[in-house]
Amino acid sequence: KAFHALAFTPKVFTFTISPAWQRTEREGMPAFTQSNDWVRIALNIELFRSAKHKKQMCERLIYLTYHEIHHAARKYAGYLPGKEQHILMNSMISEGLADHFALEQFPSDYIKDKVSYDLKEIKKWLPKLKSIKWTAGYHDSWVMGGEGKPAALGYKIGRYIIENVKKHDPEFTAT
Repeated sequence: KAFHALAFTPKVFTFTISPAWQRTEREGMPAFTQSNDWVRIALNIELFRSAKHKKQMCERLIYLTYHEIHHAARKYAGYLPGKEQHILMNSMISEGLADHFALEQFPSDYIKDKVSYDLKEIKKWLPKLKSIKWTAGYHDSWVMGGEGKPAALGYKIGRYIIENVKKHDPEFTAT
Protein backbone atom coordinates (compact mmCIF):
# COMPACT_ATOMS: atom_id res chain seq x y z
CA LYS A 1 0.00 0.00 0.00
CA ALA A 2 2.83 2.43 0.86
CA PHE A 3 4.65 1.82 -2.42
CA HIS A 4 1.43 2.34 -4.39
CA ALA A 5 0.43 5.53 -2.53
CA LEU A 6 3.85 7.04 -3.26
CA ALA A 7 4.05 5.72 -6.85
CA PHE A 8 7.35 4.23 -5.71
CA THR A 9 8.43 1.29 -7.84
CA PRO A 10 11.98 0.23 -7.10
CA LYS A 11 13.18 -2.88 -8.92
CA VAL A 12 14.41 -4.31 -5.62
CA PHE A 13 13.66 -3.21 -2.07
CA THR A 14 15.28 -4.83 0.95
CA PHE A 15 14.00 -4.92 4.51
CA THR A 16 16.62 -6.19 6.93
CA ILE A 17 15.18 -7.16 10.29
CA SER A 18 17.73 -7.82 12.96
CA PRO A 19 16.18 -9.68 15.93
CA ALA A 20 19.16 -9.20 18.22
CA TRP A 21 18.34 -5.71 19.54
CA GLN A 22 18.64 -5.95 23.32
CA ARG A 23 17.76 -2.41 24.31
CA THR A 24 14.25 -1.11 24.98
CA GLU A 25 14.51 2.55 24.01
CA ARG A 26 12.66 3.59 20.84
CA GLU A 27 10.09 1.05 21.97
CA GLY A 28 12.48 -1.80 21.35
CA MET A 29 12.41 -1.34 17.58
CA PRO A 30 14.49 1.41 15.92
CA ALA A 31 14.57 1.69 12.14
CA PHE A 32 16.81 3.41 9.65
CA THR A 33 16.44 3.96 5.91
CA GLN A 34 19.95 3.06 4.82
CA SER A 35 19.41 4.00 1.15
CA ASN A 36 16.52 4.45 -1.25
CA ASP A 37 16.19 0.68 -1.60
CA TRP A 38 17.07 -0.59 1.87
CA VAL A 39 15.46 -0.26 5.29
CA ARG A 40 16.99 -1.77 8.41
CA ILE A 41 14.79 -2.50 11.41
CA ALA A 42 16.26 -3.71 14.68
CA LEU A 43 13.92 -5.74 16.82
CA ASN A 44 13.97 -6.65 20.49
CA ILE A 45 12.57 -10.15 19.97
CA GLU A 46 11.75 -10.60 23.67
CA LEU A 47 9.48 -7.54 23.64
CA PHE A 48 7.98 -8.59 20.32
CA ARG A 49 7.09 -12.05 21.62
CA SER A 50 5.70 -10.88 24.96
CA ALA A 51 1.92 -10.91 25.23
CA LYS A 52 2.08 -7.59 27.08
CA HIS A 53 3.86 -5.74 24.22
CA LYS A 54 2.91 -7.68 21.09
CA LYS A 55 0.04 -5.46 19.90
CA GLN A 56 2.08 -2.29 20.34
CA MET A 57 5.11 -3.85 18.65
CA CYS A 58 3.01 -4.91 15.66
CA GLU A 59 1.55 -1.39 15.39
CA ARG A 60 5.07 0.04 15.64
CA LEU A 61 6.23 -2.24 12.85
CA ILE A 62 3.39 -0.97 10.63
CA TYR A 63 4.21 2.64 11.55
CA LEU A 64 7.92 2.14 10.83
CA THR A 65 7.19 0.46 7.50
CA TYR A 66 5.18 3.44 6.25
CA HIS A 67 7.57 5.97 7.78
CA GLU A 68 10.75 4.44 6.38
CA ILE A 69 9.32 3.69 2.92
CA HIS A 70 8.38 7.37 2.72
CA HIS A 71 12.03 8.30 3.33
CA ALA A 72 13.16 5.82 0.68
CA ALA A 73 10.65 7.08 -1.89
CA ARG A 74 11.83 10.66 -1.34
CA LYS A 75 15.45 9.47 -1.56
CA TYR A 76 16.16 11.04 1.82
CA ALA A 77 18.04 8.15 3.35
CA GLY A 78 20.82 7.85 5.87
CA TYR A 79 23.42 7.59 3.17
CA LEU A 80 22.96 10.19 0.46
CA PRO A 81 24.56 9.85 -2.98
CA GLY A 82 27.81 11.55 -3.87
CA LYS A 83 28.79 14.43 -1.63
CA GLU A 84 25.25 15.37 -0.62
CA GLN A 85 24.80 16.10 3.05
CA HIS A 86 21.83 16.18 5.37
CA ILE A 87 20.58 19.68 6.11
CA LEU A 88 18.91 20.07 9.49
CA MET A 89 15.67 21.65 8.24
CA ASN A 90 15.37 19.04 5.46
CA SER A 91 15.78 16.28 8.04
CA MET A 92 13.09 17.74 10.28
CA ILE A 93 10.65 18.21 7.42
CA SER A 94 11.42 14.72 6.15
CA GLU A 95 10.59 13.23 9.55
CA GLY A 96 7.38 15.25 9.75
CA LEU A 97 6.32 14.19 6.25
CA ALA A 98 7.10 10.53 6.96
CA ASP A 99 5.06 10.62 10.17
CA HIS A 100 2.10 12.31 8.51
CA PHE A 101 2.28 9.80 5.65
CA ALA A 102 2.10 6.92 8.15
CA LEU A 103 -0.90 8.57 9.80
CA GLU A 104 -2.66 9.18 6.47
CA GLN A 105 -2.17 5.57 5.39
CA PHE A 106 -2.84 3.83 8.71
CA PRO A 107 -4.69 6.17 11.11
CA SER A 108 -4.51 3.92 14.18
CA ASP A 109 -4.60 5.19 17.74
CA TYR A 110 -0.96 4.14 18.11
CA ILE A 111 0.14 6.28 15.15
CA LYS A 112 -2.06 9.20 16.21
CA ASP A 113 -0.34 9.11 19.58
CA LYS A 114 3.08 8.61 17.99
CA VAL A 115 2.81 11.71 15.80
CA SER A 116 1.51 13.97 18.56
CA TYR A 117 3.75 16.55 20.22
CA ASP A 118 3.63 19.16 22.96
CA LEU A 119 3.72 22.61 21.34
CA LYS A 120 5.14 24.23 24.49
CA GLU A 121 8.00 21.73 24.47
CA ILE A 122 9.12 22.58 20.93
CA LYS A 123 8.30 26.32 20.81
CA LYS A 124 11.19 27.16 23.10
CA TRP A 125 13.61 25.51 20.64
CA LEU A 126 12.39 27.30 17.50
CA PRO A 127 14.33 30.55 18.13
CA LYS A 128 17.51 28.53 18.77
CA LEU A 129 16.99 26.72 15.48
CA LYS A 130 17.02 29.91 13.37
CA SER A 131 20.78 30.23 13.03
CA ILE A 132 21.48 26.57 12.22
CA LYS A 133 18.42 25.29 10.36
CA TRP A 134 20.08 25.31 6.91
CA THR A 135 23.38 23.78 8.02
CA ALA A 136 24.87 20.37 7.46
CA GLY A 137 26.95 18.69 10.11
CA TYR A 138 24.49 19.47 12.88
CA HIS A 139 24.51 17.53 16.14
CA ASP A 140 22.17 14.50 16.17
CA SER A 141 20.51 15.84 19.30
CA TRP A 142 18.63 18.33 17.11
CA VAL A 143 16.79 15.38 15.54
CA MET A 144 16.92 12.60 18.13
CA GLY A 145 17.05 14.63 21.35
CA GLY A 146 19.61 14.49 24.12
CA GLU A 147 22.21 17.08 25.14
CA GLY A 148 19.42 18.82 27.09
CA LYS A 149 16.94 18.65 24.22
CA PRO A 150 13.64 16.72 24.41
CA ALA A 151 13.51 13.22 22.91
CA ALA A 152 12.79 13.20 19.16
CA LEU A 153 12.90 17.01 18.97
CA GLY A 154 13.47 17.13 15.21
CA TYR A 155 10.60 14.73 14.58
CA LYS A 156 8.30 16.90 16.70
CA ILE A 157 9.36 20.11 14.95
CA GLY A 158 8.85 18.37 11.60
CA ARG A 159 5.34 17.27 12.62
CA TYR A 160 4.59 20.84 13.74
CA ILE A 161 5.77 22.25 10.38
CA ILE A 162 3.74 19.75 8.33
CA GLU A 163 0.68 20.24 10.51
CA ASN A 164 0.89 23.99 9.84
CA VAL A 165 1.23 23.42 6.10
CA LYS A 166 -1.92 21.28 6.27
CA LYS A 167 -3.77 24.02 8.18
CA HIS A 168 -2.98 26.50 5.40
CA ASP A 169 -3.60 23.98 2.60
CA PRO A 170 -6.16 21.34 3.64
CA GLU A 171 -5.62 19.50 0.34
CA PHE A 172 -1.95 18.89 1.14
CA THR A 173 -0.93 15.28 1.75
CA ALA A 174 2.40 13.73 2.60
CA THR A 175 2.40 11.77 -0.65
